Amino acid sequence: MVLNKTKKELENEMINYINQLDIDKDKHIQLIYNFEDNLWYNEITYEWYESLVDGKPNYEVYNTSFFLLAGFDCYIQYSRKYVNMLYKNEISNEILSSCSTIVDVGNGTGHSTQAFKECFMNSKVYGTNVIDSYQYNHNLFLQNEMIELDNQQIDCFVFFEFMEHIYKPIEYINDIIKTHQPKVLVFANSFNTRCIGHFIDYENNGEIINQKDISRRFNKNLKTLGFKQVKCKFWNNRPSLWVKD
Repeated sequence: MVLNKTKKELENEMINYINQLDIDKDKHIQLIYNFEDNLWYNEITYEWYESLVDGKPNYEVYNTSFFLLAGFDCYIQYSRKYVNMLYKNEISNEILSSCSTIVDVGNGTGHSTQAFKECFMNSKVYGTNVIDSYQYNHNLFLQNEMIELDNQQIDCFVFFEFMEHIYKPIEYINDIIKTHQPKVLVFANSFNTRCIGHFIDYENNGEIINQKDISRRFNKNLKTLGFKQVKCKFWNNRPSLWVKD
């Protein structure tokens, strides 16, 4: 299982994959071993926040080879722990096992999608990502099944470190719920953090909401829509599990 692989094993697999690509291999491999102190990372972070100040978010960052490694780092640091917690917790395992479809939204390199497939074998697990991006192509390399969201009914949506990349997250989740009628939602939100792709503030129906308040407003909105948070006793509610009441 991918969850049983050590960090070193995962790093070696990613290095082997990078060596197949037509990119600056040494530059990318350095990111694997030293991400946040990396000069390249700091430059792209600066450029992202400068684009926000200019009012023109540089969404092209999601198509870059750099973001392949950003997704990998997210899995190593966070997502693999989240999937493991959901799998080993009796309450969350039972809830997710009842879902016939699980969609891992903005699934990075696809390792988390692969882990969900292995942990919840009776569910049909899909990933979503920017089509033809480096992350998307790595998903195909892992043989993940990717999906384009249209109007399908989906039982469960997973959003690991995703919502903070959406400028209008409340409107976004409202549309997801209205269109796809999920019964289970899983979040690991990091609104009040600084990272490439995150926003300084957020918007809902024309109202600007700061980083400090958006999480509270987001959760309140879920309750208004008839979802209740399940008490799984995860530290700091990460991940948080919501079910349709």
